Amino acid sequence: MSRTGSVVICDRFPQLDVKGMNDGPHLLPKDWCADLEMKQFRKVRNYDADLVFRLLVSPEVACARKPEHNAEMIKLKCDNISKISFGNSEVIDIDADLPYDQVLLRVKQEIWKKL
Repeated sequence: MSRTGSVVICDRFPQLDVKGMNDGPHLLPKDWCADLEMKQFRKVRNYDADLVFRLLVSPEVACARKPEHNAEMIKLKCDNISKISFGNSEVIDIDADLPYDQVLLRVKQEIWKKL
């Protein structure tokens, strides 16, 4: 679609840098299903996004927003988000500790700059 002039916006980007979390593979290796999952991840990773927003949030804010989630897992995710690479995509880090409306406005502003 992007080749025909459409703007494609996705809320996920497959990553292979940190196994078992975020949008990375979750199946254990040495299983036919895990092999299939990894094959699909590698296939999709061959396509770079034009722009990726990396939402950086502190564990404290993330836990306050999602108190029903495991605090240790949230901390692990927050600690590892900066380790995720996005190929040749342009990455813009966003301070997601800010209120939602400010984060959304910043993302929209960056998208409009690229159009």
